[in-house]
Amino acid sequence: MKSFREFGFIVKYLVRQTSADDLDKLSVWLKKPENEVVFRSFVKINYAMDYNVKAFDADKASKRLLRTITREKRGHKIRRLRRITGYAAAVLLLLSAGYYFSVQKKQEHPVLQIEQKGVTLRLDDGSVRELQEADTIAVSSNSGKVMGVQKGNMLDYSKDNTAEELVYSTLTVPYGKRFNLVLSDGSKVYLNAGSSLRYPVKFSGEGTRKVSLKGEAFFEVAKDPEHPFIVEAQELNVRALGTSFNVSAYPEDVLTGVVLVEGAVGMYPKGKDFDAGTDVILRPGMMGAFDRAGQTVKTRMVNTLVYASWVDGKVVFRNAPFENIVARLQRLYNVTIINNNEELARETFNASIEVDRESIEEVLNYFNKIYDIHYRIVHNKIVID
Repeated sequence: MKSFREFGFIVKYLVRQTSADDLDKLSVWLKKPENEVVFRSFVKINYAMDYNVKAFDADKASKRLLRTITREKRGHKIRRLRRITGYAAAVLLLLSAGYYFSVQKKQEHPVLQIEQKGVTLRLDDGSVRELQEADTIAVSSNSGKVMGVQKGNMLDYSKDNTAEELVYSTLTVPYGKRFNLVLSDGSKVYLNAGSSLRYPVKFSGEGTRKVSLKGEAFFEVAKDPEHPFIVEAQELNVRALGTSFNVSAYPEDVLTGVVLVEGAVGMYPKGKDFDAGTDVILRPGMMGAFDRAGQTVKTRMVNTLVYASWVDGKVVFRNAPFENIVARLQRLYNVTIINNNEELARETFNASIEVDRESIEEVLNYFNKIYDIHYRIVHNKIVID
């Protein structure tokens, strides 16, 4: 159990009332990973109290503060960003410590039992294999021909590929997982939770390089001007030469979203030929939203990190309706969430979630503490009232 004295060092730093000796002690204390977790909790509650906002990037904020501690230890003058009385600092200490202790207590909610499903690979002959993420093995056809190599959560077809015919495989990633793929041409595909990709085991070398996506994926396409790379995403085609972009095309969504990070891509309805003169072409920083019903595309400039950071396990929401957040949380954590609060469903939020480091319980507790959103677990489902 951490003491109030140790909490005091954190609070004094947050309100810019630390001495050089305090900084030394805080710096040593923060070298332990479990103490940095505590520090992040204090950063969250302090930010929320100071600025009365709905969410913020706690990881960035805490890292920034840690860098500042290092600079200040080197002799830089500590600048007081705001004045705060000893009484107010004491109140902040008590509130922050109370918050910390409250989240450390055993939750009254029943423990969620999350089913762990595996990533599957369907071969051209219809056979299905479950990929164990800890494996490093050669992936072969039923005839014994080596098609690719699996290393952990990546399947690589760019080396030792002896496939001679144009055959297709389908990689399916369940809710709660992510998986990566290197195609035979060297193009990289990062598949998000609840997604599948159908692709040729080895591109023929003629015509286009075509794959089919259901769900969400980030593509880093190998340059090959003679063979355009085409992603079939529901009712939309995305055409690229050598570029980086994100495609979100979950069947339950009304829109198919394409966000371009680098290069250029064309967007056009499936079943039609690409026309550079009339079809929409995205430039870096642009998002194209394809309406499947109306077969139309609307474009706008966006912060690409909001749409692509999931590749590194960080999900960012900016002015996102709560119902959209719920849908993504269900995919990311493989849980069922029932929201009975219709008014809440229409509210928008900003938040950043580290999927690989934060459990669904931690995310829900964060929403509960900062947003006052209450939930309960009923029959292994999360119910929000």
